[in-house]
Amino acid sequence: MAVVGFIGGGQMAEAIIRGGLTAGIFRREDLRVSEPSEARRAYLTETYALKTFFDNCKLLEECEIIILAVKPQIISKVLEEI
Repeated sequence: MAVVGFIGGGQMAEAIIRGGLTAGIFRREDLRVSEPSEARRAYLTETYALKTFFDNCKLLEECEIIILAVKPQIISKVLEEI
C-alpha cells in the first residue's frame, strides 16, 4: 500500500483518517501527518498511533500520496513551501 501523507492535522484530516481506518482503507503504518501544533501532533500520535511531523517537506520525503487538509486561507503558503 502507498504511504499517504496529510498536510494539516486538524478536524478535516482527522475525519478522513478515522473514516479510512474504520473502513479498512488505510493502515496506520502507512499514514503520516504534518501539523504545526505540537499538542495536535501528540494527540494524533497517541490516538491513532501515527507518525507525525512538524516539517511539511520532511513529510513529502516519506509519502507517495499527499492530501492537503489545510484551510483555504493558508493553502497558498503551503503550496509555496512544498
